[in-house]
Amino acid sequence: MVASYWVINKGDKTRWKETEGVNRLGVISWLIGSIIACIPVVLSFFPSLPQVSNQPLIGIIISFVMYVVCYRIMDRKSVLLEGN
Repeated sequence: MVASYWVINKGDKTRWKETEGVNRLGVISWLIGSIIACIPVVLSFFPSLPQVSNQPLIGIIISFVMYVVCYRIMDRKSVLLEGN
């Protein structure tokens, strides 16, 4: 939601529009970021594996960046398809 409002729509209330149904890109971005953020927690259950610091912020940042990049790619493809 933050990426959509602040980065894609540049904080302009008039450019924001409601997504019908489920925003699949948002859910997929959130899911991948959540999985990445949980990896250090899962690895901590296995002491023989190398330990990674637990930083959920990395998952949030990955979700944010993934949403913006994928949105721009999808937007560019829709413009190319509409032009034909």
